[in-house]
Amino acid sequence: MNEIAYSYLQKQAVSDGVLVDVSVIAKELGFQWPVAVTSVVWNEVLVPSADLHRRQTVGIRLRDLLCKLRDSVQSHMVAPELEFSLLYQMSDRVLARVLFRATCSPGDDGQPFVTVLVSGEG
Repeated sequence: MNEIAYSYLQKQAVSDGVLVDVSVIAKELGFQWPVAVTSVVWNEVLVPSADLHRRQTVGIRLRDLLCKLRDSVQSHMVAPELEFSLLYQMSDRVLARVLFRATCSPGDDGQPFVTVLVSGEG
């Protein structure tokens, strides 16, 4: 008999800061399921550098990410995982294409839960 030795719930991951729940904004953009981004996505991509802070906000960058995810989901076959990329201005002088991976797996309540990671992460 296989027994689960340990289970790490999404609620716990959000509480620990491993995931950032962005479901409220995702729902505004048409997502039906909860969506979270990893702390790496949040801190290293979505939070603009100090020199960009006056021109860009986390909200703008997050909405760009979620819109691209939504468009990618609509244009691809239904799969538990997909990759997409976006161009982000990382500082006044650095523009970078960031490759993301989105996964869909059962959440704490068994319903689908979408997680966005930087490709190669976890």
